[in-house]
Formats: sequence, C-alpha cells, structure tokens
Amino acid sequence: MKQRKLVMALATAIATAGLVPATVAAAGNGQDVDRVMVKFKKGAKARVKDKVGKAKGHIHKELDRNDIISASLSVDEIEALKQDADVVAVEIDAPRYLMSDTVPWGITRVQAAEAIAAGADGSGIKVCVIDSGIYAGHEDFAGVTITGEANEGQAWNTDACTHGTHVAGTIAAAANDTGVVGVSPDGNVSLHIVKTFSGEQCDWTYASDLIAAAEKCQEAGADIINMSLGGDYASTFERDAFDKLYAEGVLSIAAAGNDWNTSYNYPASYDSVVSVAAIDENNAHAQFSQHNDQVELAAPGVAVLSTISTRYSLLEVAGDRIESQPFRGTMEGQASGELVDGGICDAINGDWAGKVVLCQRSPGTFTQFWTMHNNVAASGGAAVIIYNNVSGYINGWFGVGNTSTIPALSLSLETGLDLVAGHLGENTVVSSAYELDVSEYGYKDGTSMASPHVAGVAALVWSAAPEKTNRDVRQALGATAIDIDDAGYDIRTGWGLVQAADAAAELANGTPGPVAGSAPSFLIASSEWTKSHKLRTEFFWTAGEANVDVILNDKVVLGGIANTGAAVHEDTPVGDGTWIYKVCNTGTNVCSRATTVNFDGRDVPPNNNGKFSTDAGRAMVLAGGESDEVQPKTASAPKGDTYVSWLEAGGKFDVYLQRIDRKGRGQWGDGIMVADRNLGYTTDYGLSADTEGNALVAYRINDENGIAQLYVQKISPSGDKLWGDEGRLLTDWPVHTLSPSIVGTTDGGAVLAWGDNNSKVWMQKLDADGNMMWAENLQMNGRGAYADYYSMGKADLQASSDGSAIISMVSQLGRAVSQYWAQKVDADGNLVWGADHVDVLADSYEGMPRGGWPVFVADDQGGALFCWHSTFGAGGTNVRAQRLGADGALAFGTNGVLVSTDDSHFRDEASCSYDAETGTSYVGWAERNSGNSAFGIRAQALDATGNRLWGDTGREIIPNGPGGKGALRALPADNGVIFAWGLNERPAPMYLQATRLDADGGFNWSEEIISFKTAPSWMSAPTSHVDDDGRAYFFWSEYITYDNDDLMMQSFNENGRLGK
Repeated sequence: MKQRKLVMALATAIATAGLVPATVAAAGNGQDVDRVMVKFKKGAKARVKDKVGKAKGHIHKELDRNDIISASLSVDEIEALKQDADVVAVEIDAPRYLMSDTVPWGITRVQAAEAIAAGADGSGIKVCVIDSGIYAGHEDFAGVTITGEANEGQAWNTDACTHGTHVAGTIAAAANDTGVVGVSPDGNVSLHIVKTFSGEQCDWTYASDLIAAAEKCQEAGADIINMSLGGDYASTFERDAFDKLYAEGVLSIAAAGNDWNTSYNYPASYDSVVSVAAIDENNAHAQFSQHNDQVELAAPGVAVLSTISTRYSLLEVAGDRIESQPFRGTMEGQASGELVDGGICDAINGDWAGKVVLCQRSPGTFTQFWTMHNNVAASGGAAVIIYNNVSGYINGWFGVGNTSTIPALSLSLETGLDLVAGHLGENTVVSSAYELDVSEYGYKDGTSMASPHVAGVAALVWSAAPEKTNRDVRQALGATAIDIDDAGYDIRTGWGLVQAADAAAELANGTPGPVAGSAPSFLIASSEWTKSHKLRTEFFWTAGEANVDVILNDKVVLGGIANTGAAVHEDTPVGDGTWIYKVCNTGTNVCSRATTVNFDGRDVPPNNNGKFSTDAGRAMVLAGGESDEVQPKTASAPKGDTYVSWLEAGGKFDVYLQRIDRKGRGQWGDGIMVADRNLGYTTDYGLSADTEGNALVAYRINDENGIAQLYVQKISPSGDKLWGDEGRLLTDWPVHTLSPSIVGTTDGGAVLAWGDNNSKVWMQKLDADGNMMWAENLQMNGRGAYADYYSMGKADLQASSDGSAIISMVSQLGRAVSQYWAQKVDADGNLVWGADHVDVLADSYEGMPRGGWPVFVADDQGGALFCWHSTFGAGGTNVRAQRLGADGALAFGTNGVLVSTDDSHFRDEASCSYDAETGTSYVGWAERNSGNSAFGIRAQALDATGNRLWGDTGREIIPNGPGGKGALRALPADNGVIFAWGLNERPAPMYLQATRLDADGGFNWSEEIISFKTAPSWMSAPTSHVDDDGRAYFFWSEYITYDNDDLMMQSFNENGRLGK
C-alpha cells in the first residue's frame, strides 16, 4: 500500500463551471471527477443539503465546524450552487497523498539526480553498511541487490533497531512509486549488510567487532564501507585495520559524531576514513555535529526521511495512512471503528461506544490526558486519539503507573484539525502494537544520516570512472564540495557539502596537473615508514600553475618541481610531533590548504638497535615477538647492569630473564627461559639478586594434579641455571601457592614469602646453595585466640640487615576492616617484632582497599618506610606514611601521618623513598577532586618524627586537571627524590614523565619535568629501579603498531638526560 499523508487543503476557487470537470479529472486515478466542497452561510446547511439532494448529488462529509459539506454533483449543479445565495464558495475536493517516491531534501541537495542523468548511476559499485542490519523485505528495497551476514544466532535481514534500515534507505531506496528514494535509487548500487548491532536499543559493539565487520565487507567485494557509528576512544589496532583497507582500495566513510563538541569520534577520525559532518536544510552546520580537524565533508543530517523497519503506531482513516505516535502509557493493541469528534473529552458520552474518539488536548498536565482516556474508555470507546492544541506533536504521557485499557495515539494539531474537518464518520483503524519488519518511514537526525549521503554519492561518482582508485574518488569529492561555512576548509563542514554530479565530472574528466591562474587545492597526504626509519609522505592535489613548491613547516623541501598533481618527500623525524605541508605555486604565497602528518609512538618504528634511545618517542624494544611480553620485573646486576624478567604469554606464560648493560644492550640474545611452565594464564612471580650478583627468580609450576607448587631458580651473571632446569621445588603440598616474592639477603642467602589459597602467608629462607635453612616453612599467623582465623595476604617483602627480611601483610578477621601489619624475621626464622606483629595501620581505623596493597622500602638501618592509601567514609581515600625503626618502634606515631590535610581532595597510588643520610622520607601520590574530574601529582617530605616539611598539603608537581595521572614511582636520589608517573589521557597510561626534587622541594633538572615516553600507545604500569650511579631504569609492556605487547625500556641519568 502506498504511504499517504493527509495535508490541509489549499483554497482554490472555481472560477467557472466549465473548469471543474477538467481540473478535477486531472487528479484522475479513480477519484471522483465531480466531487466538490461547498461552504455555506451560517444557518443555511439544511437548505443547501436539500438542494444537493434534489440535484441527486451524493453527500460524502458534513464538516459542521467549518460550515462545509463535501458532495459529488454534476457540472451544471455545481455551477448552480456557485450562484446560490446560501453558498459562500465552491472548491474542488482534491485528493491528498504523501507523494509517491518522496524525494528527501538531502537527496536533492547532493546532486544525486544530476549525477544519474549524466550517467554516473552507481552501476557496478558495492556499498557495505556496517550497522544494525536491514529489513530486506521493505517495499522500498524491491529490486535492490542486497546480501549480508551477521554474528552467529542473528539474522542480517531483520532490524529491530531500524537504524541500519534508515541508513541503507538513504543510500539505495528504490524509485518504485513508493515511499522515498535514495541517493542511488535505480537498483544499480548493490548493498552488502554486516550486522554488528542488535536489539531495539542498538546495543553496543566493540572495536574488534568493527574490524571483523570491515574485513567481511572487503571479502564481500565492497568498494565503499559506510559506518554510521563510532566511539570516543581510538584503537591502534582498529586504525591499522582501516589503514590497511585504504591501502588495498576500500573507501571507508563514517559519522563524525553527535556530541556537540570538538572531540574526535572513531573510526571517523582516522586519516584513512572520511569523516562526515551533518548540516541542516539551510546548509548550516548542525550544532550537534562534532567539529574538529578530521572532518572532511558535510552532508544532510537533520530531519532526514528514510526507510525504517518498525512501527509503534498505525492510524488509517478510510484506507489512508495518517502520521501518528503512540501515547506514552498506551497498552499494545488494535481497534477499529467510526471516527468521531469528542471535543476535549471531559465527560463520559455513551454515543462513543465502539468508536474511535478524537480528543483535543486541553491546557494542563498528564492528569487531563489520563482523564480523557478514562472518559473514552468508560464510554465504551474502541480507541482514543489525542491531538495537540498547539502546532506540532504531543510528547504525551499518562503518568506514573498508568496504562491505558484501549489503544491510545497522539497527533499534531494540524493533523487533528484536518481529521475533524474532513474525515469524521469514516472507518478508522488504530494500532498501538509494536511491529517488527514492516515497511515504514521515519525522520532521523545525526551524522549517522549524513554519512550514507556521502557513501551513496561516492558510489555514483566512482561509477563514472570505475578504473580510478579510492584515493581519486576521495580527492574528487573534496575538490568539488560546495564551500558552505568559513572560506576554504573549516573544522565544522570540512571541504563542504558533497556534490555528486560535479565530483563525477571531476573524476571522469579532471586530470591532475596545471590549471592556469589557479592555486593548488585539495591537498591529501599519505605517509608510511621505510625500512631505514624514514617517514615517506606521498602528496596528491589538484590545479595550480606549471611549477610548484612543496613546503614543510614553512621551509621549501621540493622547489620548482613540475606540477603533475603528485609528489613524494622523505625525512627522518626526531621525537614525536607534526609536520605541516602545503603546496604553492613556485615562488609565491598562492598555496593549497596545509595538511598535517603526525608521528608518535604509534607510528615511529620501535627502537631495535640494541641500546637505550635518546628519543622519548622511540623507547627501546627489549623483547618482542608473536606473543605478548607482560609483567616485567627488574633487579640490579653486577657491573652496573640490570636484570629484567617477564612472562611470555604465548600460551604457556613462561618466565624469561635478560641481562642488559648500562647502554641497554642485551647480553643473552633473546633472553633465557627460566622455567617452562606450560600455564594457560598469567601469575605473579618474584625477581631479586643475591650478594654475588646472581639473579633469583621465584615462580609457580603446576604439578601432575594441577596444584601450583613453588619453585626458585638461581641464574649466574653469565646466564647459567645454577639450580637445574626446573629450579628448586620448595612446596609439595595439596594447596596452591600464590604470588611468591624473593629477596637476596645480606648473608648471601635468600628469603621467600608467598600466600596460599587458604588465605595464609608463609616464609622460608634459603642458603647460597638453595637449601632450606628453616626446618619448616614459617606461617605468619593472626593475633591471640583467633590467630588461625585471620585471612592473611602478603603485601611486600624487602631484605634488611644481618640476613633478615621485613614483610608487610594485610589481614582481616571476619568482617572487620583490613589491618596493615609488618614483621621482621631474622636469619633463623624468629619474629623480631613480636608475635602480634606491628600495626602500621591499626585495626578498624581506616580500610585497606583490596588490590591496593601497599609496598615499602627498607631504610638500610634495619627499619623501613611504609606509605599507602586507605579508605574512609563513602569512597574517600587518603595517603599515610609510617616509619619503623630497627626495633619496630613507630617513628610517626599510631597509624602514621597524613601527607596532606586537604579534605577537599582524595589521594591514592602512594610511593615513597627514604634518604638514609638525612633521615628524610619522601612520599608521592596521585591526587583527585571528589568529583573525579581533575587529577594531579603531589609530594611531601617528612622529617625523622613525621613532621610535614613541604607544607600541610605537600608540594604540587602536576596541578589538578583533566586526564588521569597515576602509576607513580618514587626513586632514591642524592639529597632528594625522583618521581615518575603516567599520564592517562586516553583509557590507559599512555605517556611517562619524571622529575627530580631536592630536599626543599625544588625542581633539580633544568627541564623541570621530562617526558621519557611520549608515544601515546597503550601500556601497563612500569617497573623501575635506580643503580649505584643514580641512573633510573624503566620497563613496561606496550601495545605498538608493529606487534603485540612488546617489552619496552628507557633510562635517564641523575641529570634527567635520556639514553646512554
């Protein structure tokens, strides 16, 4: 059935009787050729009806509110009525339709018809739509070639969300005398649908799903991909996938986003994807459309009419479809009956029984709506339709807890008045039931609607010259777009409103190269890295004089070259940054718009030259391969070298170890596999070194029963395994060992600590040959009569004086708040600080967040400095510090000292360092406001008794602002401290920075804060240590373009200088 829309009749006076039949007949198509509307004077209705009856005319409607009757009469009788004293006027009662094949305004605006008329009709081009599916049985897709696929358990050819159906209709709705038409309406463009969203709410998907969907598009032979979708966060993998598709000839087009701001939306903001902004019918930038320097083109995106696949309301009057909306709170159902006018429906009326009642909204709230419904329902009405009392639709609601007992719809004022004026008494069908997979039409706003306009135009354009490349099509679209905002390129609409006919002509007939009297225009740059680590940039442009200059950062790098519309430039970047290119007519300032080439850690090839880099953007790759290298740990090695260990997540999570010298050069090839563990998951392990410079590694291996047992291995400075291939087995019991730690002790031995899956903590000491020195493993118990009932967790382990070790533990008894305890164990396994341990944080004072277990540093005097964050109140966190003497005495008093007294901010991620020469304790932390919207880095110095030396709120290093800061590390420095941290500007700590402060809190380096990892790639929190010369070493796992998780490293000296 054709979709029809009732509209207000236009007043067309009938001048002469002779005009009536011809004019009415022109409407034709079976309509009455002699049907007119007769407007009579007040009080004359009965007389006019009588005259019509005597003339054997047929009365169709009586519109009493407007003093009109509709009737079919002969030409002579029409002329007679026109002369009658009781008649004001006579008009044709013309039929009204929603125009068959309505052409939405956007289709006209992008020159679709002109392009098709010129032969660019989309033939041979396939557009892939990644969306919520499509209702392939829609009447407006008849004759369109559509294929598709979806995830397992889903069907691509159904669309509960309607979004995908709307998008596809904009591209290819057929010209079939029904509904609407798309940009390519003749069935020449074929569609391939990849369904990635499902459900009525268009449930979300992930970057990996989008990558897979794009690959399916390519496999299906798609030339163009439309993505009316996006998200806030960039993905390196996703970007690489679209770069690859672009290089292989696919043109990807995506919505710029609807967040009313300048943020980037992905995938639209990748360079290899065309980002499309939305405009309205006035060619003005739609305010919701995101605006940034990635926006490339603009297209219609406001009030876009297209195909949809669901229906929530249906209203048919005498077989004509009327635009309606379901009333909020309506029951789902259907009804039919005679249409009657109920006025404002403020009373029960028995005449309404079995009828569909029109009610006009009266001033007030939903109470009146509910009263209207109740009156109609109590009258036995079949359905209620409420129309507005002001222009437009009602966003109507029956109120909390109210659900109608009969179907309820709403209408605009205009439609309601028209029904009252001309359609009362007609049979009316009402449905408020949800229907899926129906041929419907609807308006939508968004850059999601703009993107398919460009995709459809690109299909038309490409068909004009199918031998051209995706790059050529992209260039033609931009070069011919209408400039509708600021002159030239702008961040709101890019190059402007896309034009199909002009772009098709440009693609088919335009040739790159000189155009006398013109400036080079529409410059596109495409860059890639060479094997020699140079950045190779290829340029394409249109027009310009016979000779041009290529200019990089205001310097001519290619001068006076012949204008062929293309050029190549190579150079080696330093660090991260942006190159700004433009092309100018030689020796003039007549230039193209500038284009940028950005380079950073996602793009710069990793440093594999076997030494630390002086470039903060190119950290050294210590370990890389097909699998991920994760969980690095570090310890000092002889001659100023460093041991680094990691897990290789290639299916077994084996432990690897490498020794690197001070220049960053690996000494053992690709590293030594410490243990072949054959595990399917990551687990914690321990690394340390003994007094002879041997590496000590503690780890777990499952026995034949699948129980994780504890092993330890010693590896010499030359890389020999000293305790056999598997190492020494320390446990052989029926419970799993957990999270082992190991430290080399001053007497040449080692101490281990670990947990088990019964929430107990254990310790053991080994001599230099790996023999257990304590007859039994030492269990760290709770206190008093309930000692065995405590849940214990190992927090940290450090070596101390005279072969002893200090352990910190988090404990809990029942539902009590966690306690933070410390204990010193001498070389013989005796508890130096008493059987009840030392309270670093007293019972039930503040909570110890699970997973936020603290670390501490030994003070080289037999004691230790502890710092931690604990919880208080509803989500608050604070940082405290405590120093224990060699005898376990509390230097800073019970529960330690607060590092800041500022109650308006929260603090966490504490890290500390102790200066034995001055007795100063340094504590750093991440600070945030209570709304979690501003983050910073601060630090405090404490004297020997815990007095705050840098003021009550500490020393500001990074002021609070947007973007997370964390992964804080405090490292020792002469008469001061080094702090390093991560900047979480995207959803991972992407950048690393550091500073050195002196004892007074002053910045020590000429560059107050250095950046030592500027590649904005995903990474894990780094591990670090400082050697005897004050050089700091950092190691982390990082996602980079060229591999999976690779193990990266960087170093800087005591002056903040990077590299060797």
